[in-house]
Amino acid sequence: MCKAMEEMRKEAAAKARIESKIEDAIEMMKDHFSIDRIAKITKLSVEQITEAGRLQGLL
Repeated sequence: MCKAMEEMRKEAAAKARIESKIEDAIEMMKDHFSIDRIAKITKLSVEQITEAGRLQGLL
């Protein structure tokens, strides 16, 4: 049971890190950073950044 709880905690932390990076990427898009530059800084994929930008109406 402890291993399952630890795995859930790790997954939640990883998801929170990605969500934080996506929020940062959105702010960078608002400041007119290039998609490639955002990918380099955040370590997100171009696809993740493009999808977030489209959902926010930025692309």
